[in-house]
Amino acid sequence: MKQALRRTPWLIALVLIWLFLWGDFGVGRILSGLVVSAIVVLLFPMPPIAIGVRPHPFRLLVVIVSLGWELVAGSFRVGAMVLRRDPPRSAVIEVPVPSRSDLALTFLAIAFSVTPGSSAIEVWRHPGRIYVHVLGVKDKADVEKTRKSAHLLTERVLLALGAKK
Repeated sequence: MKQALRRTPWLIALVLIWLFLWGDFGVGRILSGLVVSAIVVLLFPMPPIAIGVRPHPFRLLVVIVSLGWELVAGSFRVGAMVLRRDPPRSAVIEVPVPSRSDLALTFLAIAFSVTPGSSAIEVWRHPGRIYVHVLGVKDKADVEKTRKSAHLLTERVLLALGAKK
């Protein structure tokens, strides 16, 4: 019974994906989605995931606002690079992540990847490291500025998620 309750969110999520993919919310489509989802959930059970975090709402809000600001600022930076028509210079920086939390690593990799002008190109679980490709660096000072910004985001995310170091 406990396993069935643990699998229920996955079943619901898969049925919703099924319905959205078909674009039809009829009774037949819901029933067929339930059957297919039940088969998938039974044949491919998800392993238990140790979350290992304890979110802090205010700090999470700070991360979301700062990430939103980075999205806007990054869009303008990339737009300016396109309009200049100069070949942009890039760099790869290493960002250490002093946490064992998979959720924190994933959150950070997504945050780096959705920010215009940067992309997480490699994530190492042990030791916790993310390699980030960044555009628009002119010199070593820009690389250091970008590295400090990445470290600041890492600290904010770890504090917001309450991830253990």
